Amino acid sequence: MPDRSLPIEVPVDGLGRDVVYSASWQPPVWVPFLLLVTACVVVFVLYKRERRSVGIFRCGLLICCRLATVGVVVFMLFGWMRREYQTVLPDLVVLIDNSKSMSHEDPLVDVDSRERLLRELRQVGLSNAARINLARLVLLERGELLFKRLASNYNLQLYHLVSGDRGQPTLTTGHAVRAIVADGKSSQLGDRVRELLDYQRGRETVAMVVFSDGITTEGELLSEVAEDARQQGVPLYVVQLGNSRSLRDLRISDLVADRTVFPHDLVTVSVNLHAAGFSVADVHVRLREEGTSTPVTQAVISLNANQSRRVELSFRPDVEGVFNYVVEVDPQTEEQELANNQLSYTLVVQDYRIHVLFVQDYPSYEWRYLTTLLGRTLQRNASPGQSIELTTVLHQAEAEFVAESTMTLDTLTNEILDPKEIDVVVFGDVDPTRMSQELMERLRQFVVEHGGGSHFSQGRDLPH
Repeated sequence: MPDRSLPIEVPVDGLGRDVVYSASWQPPVWVPFLLLVTACVVVFVLYKRERRSVGIFRCGLLICCRLATVGVVVFMLFGWMRREYQTVLPDLVVLIDNSKSMSHEDPLVDVDSRERLLRELRQVGLSNAARINLARLVLLERGELLFKRLASNYNLQLYHLVSGDRGQPTLTTGHAVRAIVADGKSSQLGDRVRELLDYQRGRETVAMVVFSDGITTEGELLSEVAEDARQQGVPLYVVQLGNSRSLRDLRISDLVADRTVFPHDLVTVSVNLHAAGFSVADVHVRLREEGTSTPVTQAVISLNANQSRRVELSFRPDVEGVFNYVVEVDPQTEEQELANNQLSYTLVVQDYRIHVLFVQDYPSYEWRYLTTLLGRTLQRNASPGQSIELTTVLHQAEAEFVAESTMTLDTLTNEILDPKEIDVVVFGDVDPTRMSQELMERLRQFVVEHGGGSHFSQGRDLPH
């Protein structure tokens, strides 16, 4: 690299200069060696035969001057020439991790070290000691000296780990380094390095430098790709940023619960609670209604480091309406990501009759059981009546059954299968050959276009 006192010339389009010295006369090695040896012997013999009119020191000085003159003459006989060529600089790939974990600021125990680091960051216009800023600091400190030196000696290729335009490098300027935002949703470190290695195949690449905290959420690990880099002849240098300790994070995820229920139904809200990087004891997981601080229900949970556990919160709504709930857990000490400490949940409580159409080919035992069970389901509130209004259709039955259900499968198309009148269609053991193409298309529209429900039961005529 050039000396700091020398001006730095940044090449254009990755072009550089190469100086080559060549000789127009290229004799065998023994020829110049023989000339020098002969000259030395002649000089020594001549001075030995002369009278010593001068002192030994002066005589030795004269011998050296004559031998130097002979050496210069022999050197000039080669006809040395200096040629300067314009060359393509070798590539230097710099990969900066801009995943979300790089926005984390690791705490420093040593106060003096932290103050010194913050002072250096402020000198280059950076506000905090986030991991992405540490990568910027390495490249931009001392007036972007390192960055300019790399750009002057190599064809600098700057890439982001998470980028929409993955095939093109970022502009190699200090402004481009400052503009990097650590907001990537995933960290595919190994896959990205392999992609860049494939892109550099066939190009002269002096090295690949990776600024990263080493966290890989998807794809290959960096250690798995390092062997391919070695076989390709590309040195892989990893600049590790941040603390090796896992991020302290207590998060709630994977909410599972009913979205629509009747009043007084038992509602169970199940969430996954995960403690990353630390242990928690007696942490409260609460379910509360949005806009209030009083919990509807809560649970006390203890977790070891990097442990997950399903938490179930159960309650019974009393009145009808649309309710917005929040499942939350208290933030912990040194926890950076607080957005995942709660989840929202909307519950619809309504009391209305569900209109069920039960289609069966013949009155089997299952048909009798289900019609009796559904017919006895009462409404949840104090109003009289049933919560399920059941309409049954039999295709073939005895007279008493036909009297109760006089409709046939053919009448379903125009009279019964109406999405405004029916919520769910239950098909028991029905011969599929008795269902017309028009009926099947009407059923498809009922489910796909109008959001109706359907259920098919296996039987004698309707196989699995």
